[in-house]
Amino acid sequence: MIFSNHYSRDCVGALEKQMEAEYGFSEVQDGYLNAVYFFPSTIFPAIAGVISQKVGISKTLITFLLVASTGQIVFGLGSSLGSYPLLLVGRILQGLVWGLCAWKVDSTLKRENNGTSSAQIETPEDIHSHQEQEPFKDSPTLNKLPRQYWVFVLCGALMYGGIVPIMFIGSNIFQEEWGLSVSESDRLLLLPELPFLVSPALGVVVDKHKMVLGSRMWLLAVGQALCITAYLTLALAHSSPYGPMICLGFGGTVSSTMLWNSLHLVCPQPLLPVGSGILGTAINIFPSVLPPAMAYTGNYAIKLGLLALLGALSAIVAVIIVLLERMKLPTKSGSYQRVPLASSDMDPILEENMHTFYATFKV
Repeated sequence: MIFSNHYSRDCVGALEKQMEAEYGFSEVQDGYLNAVYFFPSTIFPAIAGVISQKVGISKTLITFLLVASTGQIVFGLGSSLGSYPLLLVGRILQGLVWGLCAWKVDSTLKRENNGTSSAQIETPEDIHSHQEQEPFKDSPTLNKLPRQYWVFVLCGALMYGGIVPIMFIGSNIFQEEWGLSVSESDRLLLLPELPFLVSPALGVVVDKHKMVLGSRMWLLAVGQALCITAYLTLALAHSSPYGPMICLGFGGTVSSTMLWNSLHLVCPQPLLPVGSGILGTAINIFPSVLPPAMAYTGNYAIKLGLLALLGALSAIVAVIIVLLERMKLPTKSGSYQRVPLASSDMDPILEENMHTFYATFKV
């Protein structure tokens, strides 16, 4: 699913100039092909989170994947016939795969409870909550999500808005501004994917030091600082793009790892399926809007500057989350309350590593 998602997501941006020459598409039309791929992801992750609580995660996942597979076929027909409407429809259906990848399916673990199968949410035993946990009804509502969670969602939306679009506009920029071939440009776009090897090491550090939310948000801000540096270097220095793209990869990896490893610290345990769905929806808003908007901007430096701006705003919001965390008071006993576990025997370190493993492939 992840392999299919990455190829389907990036192929249009990588072949933008070639599609313009072959089919006569404009840059704006290419922008819409990229935008509609993310459109389902602004709706369906949250819907999938609610549906999975009713019918189960397996049935929900299989249904969405079947629809997304249909999109692959429709897009293939559109490519063969040179039909722009078919390409659009296929991209929309393909986008369901990205929506489900964005929706954090691994945060919902299906377990046996009293002889019946049910979806249970688990969080590491050693994670501290800086707020009193209120009892939840069987049908949780969005008004039970804390304010800090919504700030966290804003941080994630800005962060992905600054990272993902480079995969669509990068190939064209490298070909036009650096004079690289399509194969060289596409190899450059692979570099941001390679630092995923950093994620396991980050997970070890997080586990070993039992990092609290504030520390993770500082690391997210540092990752965004690396992304900003990469974009500004590409926009202003016009030097070799290899170094900045590697820097972008490390920054994006650190940021995405810290984001998904922190969700369970800001979202109450019973609301994790819905909370992760909302986050999955939010992180796809900017990738749905920016590609066609950027098509109207011919200056590549402005495009890269906009991505740097989104990264800077994301870092600022991450610092705000740190400040909100510090404003919370300890419990009466003088120590922070632990998040209660669902009925499960899972090793908390193992579950934390599962979050890290998933975050490895997020970007």
